[in-house]
Amino acid sequence: MNRKNLLLSFAVLSGLCALPLAAQTLTSSPDVPAADGIVETGEYTWKTEQKDAALSLSLSADGTTIYAALEAPETGWAAVGLGTRGMNGAFMVLGSDDGGKTEISEQTGKGFSHKPNAEKILQSEAVKENGGKTVLEFSVPAAKFIKNGKLDVIAAWSKKDSFSSKHTKHISLSVPVQTK
Repeated sequence: MNRKNLLLSFAVLSGLCALPLAAQTLTSSPDVPAADGIVETGEYTWKTEQKDAALSLSLSADGTTIYAALEAPETGWAAVGLGTRGMNGAFMVLGSDDGGKTEISEQTGKGFSHKPNAEKILQSEAVKENGGKTVLEFSVPAAKFIKNGKLDVIAAWSKKDSFSSKHTKHISLSVPVQTK
């Protein structure tokens, strides 16, 4: 086999090996992640790493609670949105840790912006900056966000702590969900 064919075979096999990770399904778990601003190995049942960030999710054993964590590669704000693959209409949780002064806000995406929610639904929350990263963790009722066997999620982060500053990078995805 020549070098060109060998490289092509390696690329195809690498792509096939990555397929199960991309299609990973969020399932329920008896383990409850701690909202403490620290994501431990194995704490969440579903994880993706994109654009130097890590998004982790878990679903409670009874399927009623979503646990989310974003490890953002910046020391500004971090945000996770649920319910859509874009900002408009998404329920968003924004968090920042500015030298130990933490702030977490529940917001709704409006066009390419967002505004504070009147209704508060967070069940747990934490944000912590450490080692050049901002970690946001929270939990919310699942029923509002899991639709047709999937959970639409967005995540974004910024170099600045002000929630009105534009994000540095963002990700958007649909996560297959298996409920009992």
